[in-house]
Amino acid sequence: MDNQTRSRIADHFTSAIGRHAVTHSAALVFASGRSVFMLGSATCVQVGAHFLLATAGHNFDDLPASLDIRIVPPRRGLEEAIPMVGRNATSFRGSSARDVAWLELAPDVASAHGLTAVPLDRLQPHHGGLEGHLYLVQGLPHALAKDQALEQLRKISLTSVSYLTESAPGGSHNRDIDLPLVYDRGVRTGTGTEVSIPPPNGFSGGGVWAGGTPEGESLWLPDQCSVVGIVRGYLPNAKRLVAVQIQHWLELVGTDLPDTTTLIQNHLHRPWVPSVR
Repeated sequence: MDNQTRSRIADHFTSAIGRHAVTHSAALVFASGRSVFMLGSATCVQVGAHFLLATAGHNFDDLPASLDIRIVPPRRGLEEAIPMVGRNATSFRGSSARDVAWLELAPDVASAHGLTAVPLDRLQPHHGGLEGHLYLVQGLPHALAKDQALEQLRKISLTSVSYLTESAPGGSHNRDIDLPLVYDRGVRTGTGTEVSIPPPNGFSGGGVWAGGTPEGESLWLPDQCSVVGIVRGYLPNAKRLVAVQIQHWLELVGTDLPDTTTLIQNHLHRPWVPSVR
């Protein structure tokens, strides 16, 4: 795909989906003394009565359960710690390759802090990547976070990035778990000019979106796009991101929160039509 074509498509895609996806994203940080450190990114999801954040399990490796984790909505400064109802994580370190985690907030608390959730029916499982189709990765890279060590924590500034990409062919990936994506260059929307892309540190846990488009049309509809994966890693030599397919996050939630089990199992076993045509 040449730069001009990529830029034209990017304009439509990021306008329709990128602005939509950012409203459902958040950054995870923790405070230690007077410093603030980035953990990663997350996507807000509603499953039954639970307001959850979907992220990568390795974001919590070696961190104590008592850590002061804070959730920061995009375009907002760090405010008081948002209280969590609970959390759990499973990392790729060890026997599990799923590398997923959930955090739970009280719905009224989430709403008060400007967080909005993607409904369960917009999570598309078993999506290993469709060749030649477009995906949007939403996250908050460390390199674009300003003033990470501050005496007043509320002054931290975070920048959310929507990265348009394609499925990465080849490689030794597990098609039942992984969703590999190209991460090799950036194109500024509106001009087609190549720009440097930030190191992907901080994208971990960010959502991968597939755009919904009516058959025979070239418009992307935000209310038909789906979350299909969670970013879990970066392969610099191959210039690709690797995401874990969203069903593995749902399975963890269904195991940990029994009142969601039937709801999630019904969702996982419904017939699916690819959201990207």
